[in-house]
Amino acid sequence: MTTSSTPGHDDHGHDDHDALSEWERRVLAGIERELAASDPRLVEELARPRRCRPAPRWWPLSVHTTGVLLVGLLVLVVAGALLPASWWAVLGLVTTLVIVPWLLFAATEKNGWD
Repeated sequence: MTTSSTPGHDDHGHDDHDALSEWERRVLAGIERELAASDPRLVEELARPRRCRPAPRWWPLSVHTTGVLLVGLLVLVVAGALLPASWWAVLGLVTTLVIVPWLLFAATEKNGWD
C-alpha cells in the first residue's frame, strides 16, 4: 500500500508503510461487523481452516470410469478378432455405442474439484 495524502489517513512518518492507519482499522472493523450481521454463513465459511487442494492428477478420470472403458474396449477387441471382416461394420457401431455412453459418464463424473 502506498501512502496517501487524502484526509483521514494518519501517516506520521511510520517506518512500516504497509500497516493500516487507525482510521483504516476502524473502517475495516465496521465492515467486518456489518458483514457478520448481514451474512453469518459467509463469516463461518471464511473462519474455517482452508483445505489444501490436491495436485491435479495426470489422468483426470477415476479408476472406476477408466476400468469400465478398458473392459469395454477389451471385449470389443476380442469380438473383432473372433468375428469375420464382414461383421466389422457392426462392431464399429457397437464400439460407438460403448464409447459415447462412456464419454458421457466420464464427463458427468464428480471429480471433487468443485
